[in-house]
Amino acid sequence: MIEHVYARVASSPLLSGVVIATCDQQIIDVAASFGAAGIMTADTHERASDRCHEAMAKLAARGEEYDVAVMVQGDEPMTHPPLLDERDVQAASEVIRGGVLSGYIGAPGEAFMGGARVRAFEAMWARHFGVRHAIAVNSWTSGLVCAVGAIGLEPGDEVITTPWTMA
Repeated sequence: MIEHVYARVASSPLLSGVVIATCDQQIIDVAASFGAAGIMTADTHERASDRCHEAMAKLAARGEEYDVAVMVQGDEPMTHPPLLDERDVQAASEVIRGGVLSGYIGAPGEAFMGGARVRAFEAMWARHFGVRHAIAVNSWTSGLVCAVGAIGLEPGDEVITTPWTMA
């Protein structure tokens, strides 16, 4: 699966390089077998973003600097080759220059539902799927928690779900 995801990500015309960051030597060896660059990171990271940060620091220390890091999990086989297009680059640039990622404020009020971009994103998805509401969350795991809460599971109910999660 790692080779499949790597090949799909590497085929994006907007990405100048793809590096597999892992704490597992076996993954580094497999990556090398199909020509992928790999970088070892600590095995103490609780989040993939921490692993990505360490990898970027190590790459910078050896003179490999990147303007943008796109973090893709190795277990995302549905990643499509046109991973990014110019609209994504423009939107990310606007967020970076504006200094506001989500606009969420953890207190009662309009910003509790996220900023203007988050609300627009949710409205776009609601229209796309023809539903009244759509919510954006920070991870697949958070999405599963929301789904479980929304369907009213009771103790003893069985849930069968995809193995494609971070948990």
